[in-house]
Amino acid sequence: FYLSIMFTAIYAVEMTMLLMAQGRRRYFETYWNWLDAFVVFVAVVQTVGQGTDSSSSVFEYLQLVRLLRLLKLVKAHSGLRSLFNTFMMSLPGVFNVGALSLLVLFSYSILGVSL
Repeated sequence: FYLSIMFTAIYAVEMTMLLMAQGRRRYFETYWNWLDAFVVFVAVVQTVGQGTDSSSSVFEYLQLVRLLRLLKLVKAHSGLRSLFNTFMMSLPGVFNVGALSLLVLFSYSILGVSL
């Protein structure tokens, strides 16, 4: 819990310093900064929620959103950025293959039920 607070504070300070250095308009021109701001906001909300000792499952699901912090690594390294961009470009093809697989599975399930 204390490490979570520490890293949330570090990310919040980093975001605040970058926001002050670049200004609000220039800061929000890039989508990576939007992602950083979103991750910091969710981390702060989740940390405050954990501090109130409420057993709400919403705060547990917010922890999954904090995995987006790993995308900060993608922003920093060009090799990871290239790999991430390739992955994002391949997603439509993966969805097409998944839809075709579901269609075949659906067809065989109807055939199996009718026999």
